[in-house]
Amino acid sequence: VSIIMTHKLSVAVIAFLSLASIFGSAEHSDLDEILLGGVKDRVYPGAIGLVGNLDGILYTNPVGRHSYSHNDTTTKVNTLFDLASLTKVVSTTSAVSLMYQNGYLQLDTVISSVLGDKFNNGGKDNITVLNCLLHNAGFAPDPVPWYWDPSFGCPNTDDEFPEQDFSCLNSMIYDSFLSETLVTPPGEAFVYSDLSFITLQMVVGT
Repeated sequence: VSIIMTHKLSVAVIAFLSLASIFGSAEHSDLDEILLGGVKDRVYPGAIGLVGNLDGILYTNPVGRHSYSHNDTTTKVNTLFDLASLTKVVSTTSAVSLMYQNGYLQLDTVISSVLGDKFNNGGKDNITVLNCLLHNAGFAPDPVPWYWDPSFGCPNTDDEFPEQDFSCLNSMIYDSFLSETLVTPPGEAFVYSDLSFITLQMVVGT
């Protein structure tokens, strides 16, 4: 995710991987410098560097903190990271890019031309693929209630440890998605929205 998001981090990660690939001749200090440089330049507040092979772990180094606050918890080897929205970049954006590259989609493709007239309500008539990629389609940040919320009504969601169940994906969730109403006209405002990429998910899967 981060490689795509920032040029500085892209260079850092590529350099880190290059050194890791020849780890036998690379000094630990080189890897330390890359990791600490990212913290110093505020590319990320904290990170864990790890190099390993079939023989086991060769190098680990946690750096920085859980946030940019100097009072926050320091990063440790066992720190857990939230990989929220990873599929937006790794899966959905990649799939849309391949479809664009192969001529199946254009950036100005109107979503309703793919999903049909049922999408054309709540001001969504003119949303394009580009609007969704840029998060300026006009959607609210999230569906309300969220699909995993027990009040939405999908099976098992009121269980403490719900089992995977996709039975409401193509019925309740899809119908709820189609009925979403925009909060601003397309192209008018940037609002980071899960609904923009849920839209692209539906486009890719159609």
